[in-house]
Amino acid sequence: MEQLSVDLGRSKSNVFANLRGLEAAGIIERRREHGARHDTFGLRGKYPDVIIGAYVGRLRRVVQDKRALSRRALGLLGEARGSEADSLRMRLADLTRKYDLFAELMERLLPEMDGPVDLEALLTAVPAPVLEAFSTAANSARAAGEAVAVAARLGKRATQER
Repeated sequence: MEQLSVDLGRSKSNVFANLRGLEAAGIIERRREHGARHDTFGLRGKYPDVIIGAYVGRLRRVVQDKRALSRRALGLLGEARGSEADSLRMRLADLTRKYDLFAELMERLLPEMDGPVDLEALLTAVPAPVLEAFSTAANSARAAGEAVAVAARLGKRATQER
């Protein structure tokens, strides 16, 4: 670690703190050889698979946290009355629905895994017609969303001009 801190021009405490962060993210693991005085660190798997796995795992946890947070906020809002409470309730319900949808999509497309993800093997296992259908559906959904947004802007502008 001393050589790494010299090479990076950072303090040993800074290097160690970052190594602990990478370890917590599941990217590296700490090892101690029998009889060694110091720990060594190494990637938990092949690069870039270990980075992809850590990213997917973190994204999955964040989505679950956001789902729980939006539900808790709705619960705290309870039966509060008034236009502000109703507006907040609608926005929270919409947010909860979006997080639920995203979590469901992740569960369907990405099997739950902990650790390195061989994205190349995962994608090559999917038949080309399935990927093409997914791409077509995603492009259609994006185009429809853009059309709805344009229509909403035009409708809002027409209402303002009256």
